[in-house]
Amino acid sequence: MRSLPVFLLSLFFLSPYLHAQTAEELTSLKDAALKGDASAQIKLGNLLRIGKILPKDEIQAASWFRKAADQGNAEAQCIYGMCLSFAIGVERNQKEAVSYYRKAATQDYALGQVMLGVCYLEGNGIAMDPVQAFALFMKTKDQAYGSGLMGLFRCYDKGLGIPKNEVEAYAYLTQPAIRLSLKAEGVPEDDFEKSVAKYEKKLTAEQITAGKIRAKEIEKEIEAKIASRKARK
Repeated sequence: MRSLPVFLLSLFFLSPYLHAQTAEELTSLKDAALKGDASAQIKLGNLLRIGKILPKDEIQAASWFRKAADQGNAEAQCIYGMCLSFAIGVERNQKEAVSYYRKAATQDYALGQVMLGVCYLEGNGIAMDPVQAFALFMKTKDQAYGSGLMGLFRCYDKGLGIPKNEVEAYAYLTQPAIRLSLKAEGVPEDDFEKSVAKYEKKLTAEQITAGKIRAKEIEKEIEAKIASRKARK
């Protein structure tokens, strides 16, 4: 999966489970995992994968992720799919990875939709289909999901699954959700600004102006979709 965004990978490789754990907490966590608690299985898997608090053991980590995934947990389905994609604790098997991403995507899990979209975009474990990729990225829009919006930028910029449209590409590239995603993983604001400035160099002044107007429209569309999702819950 050659062009997977770095900040998307960080959702997996930069874990929230690095804080100190007492012996009692670890015992309780292991007991819950053994009893089939999917959240505990994911957390235990991450601790084993990282190897900071528990001894690093990627094989055991992948095993716990699969246990949670096979219970239907969408987060675990994505994580185990990534294990399969990047040979973490298991042999690389992109076709099987696709099946797990699809399960997560079916549950409207944004990361699953993005991962499956990347597979369609690059023909990893499945026939290349940019139209399907674009549709999956678009499904993440109403969740303001940064890596999904970056996928839309890529599609509009390159004309993948949708006619090439640099104004629309620029509008998605400058969305606040992408900035927040990058900030969450520690990417310096200057790096993002440089990327935007570099893209602006290929645009005319008229395109930049139109892109900024369109970006505001997209922000409002996203806000409306988020409000609608909340109202349905």
